[in-house]
Amino acid sequence: MSTVVLSGCGNEIPDKNDVKPISWYVEHPEIRKEMIKKCRDNPGEKNPNCTNAIFADYEDYKGPDTEK
Repeated sequence: MSTVVLSGCGNEIPDKNDVKPISWYVEHPEIRKEMIKKCRDNPGEKNPNCTNAIFADYEDYKGPDTEK
């Protein structure tokens, strides 16, 4: 089990056994960026955090839902 620490903020990139929801990644953009970078470096690894971080990046980009 490996963990990456982001210096200065005290937050860690979760490993694949600590699955964070999309909303968590939306609220933690710096960790989301680092997770996406890690996932792109090893695209063959099956890690649900990769999927959630990518979806969170999309959610953050498109903005909140505007359904009526």
